[in-house]
Amino acid sequence: MLGWTSMLHVIRTHQLQREWGSDFSIPSFLDSSGLSKLVGTQVHKQMTIRNVNTARKIYELMRAQVTCWDMIEGGMSMTSESTSTNGKVLSPEQQAELLGILKARFEQNMNRHEGMKWSDVQARLEAHPDKLWSLHEMEKTGGEPDVVDYDHQTGEYIFFDCSPESPKGRRSVCYDREALESRKKHKPENSAVDMANAMGIELLTEDEYRKLQTLGQFDTKTSSWVKTPEKIRKLGGALFCDRRYDTVFVYHNGAESYYAARGFRGSLRV
Repeated sequence: MLGWTSMLHVIRTHQLQREWGSDFSIPSFLDSSGLSKLVGTQVHKQMTIRNVNTARKIYELMRAQVTCWDMIEGGMSMTSESTSTNGKVLSPEQQAELLGILKARFEQNMNRHEGMKWSDVQARLEAHPDKLWSLHEMEKTGGEPDVVDYDHQTGEYIFFDCSPESPKGRRSVCYDREALESRKKHKPENSAVDMANAMGIELLTEDEYRKLQTLGQFDTKTSSWVKTPEKIRKLGGALFCDRRYDTVFVYHNGAESYYAARGFRGSLRV
């Protein structure tokens, strides 16, 4: 049977070093005394919930003095868990790049968020890395997200997709999964609702879309699906909006329809 040092190395390699970087040195107290000595330290402050759970698992395994095989299996299991969630955590380089983009956009469009400070927004973002991942997805698909409001009750900053036209990486989609599955042929690759759910964002409502249009002129050549009331959706329809003739229009269409010039805009609370 492998010694504890060798077995812990397996877990370090497959879990903790994946999350903190290959050059991260795990404190010796984690090997000997468990999670309790992490509390209050700088490392503890930097841990995400997943980090804490991982450390707890290591400690529990040590106390149980499981066999080498169980230990390795545990390490493999945690690796699998890490892989399933790490896809939604940005690397430090990605975070820095995204924050730079968001800061520049924030400062260039102060009319969208008068009275707000970027330092406050950044602090909120850094405290919620999962939201950074969603913003990265919004950015990656052409949404150009920016802060448009602040919820004084919850302390949340509200981001909307602020690209001039409907995000290029989200066009040619029908409204939702039901609509997608209802098509017998020529199915689109995805639906707006499914994409939004995968990105961790919400489709703009009609009211939110109109609010966005008070901050500039958007969708003058394209259109965007908006969240559709259940009553309309049950009858097979879905709503979309655009801006033409300096006026915001709301239209209806079959939910299964899709067009190259129609995508969707999302919102995210941080």
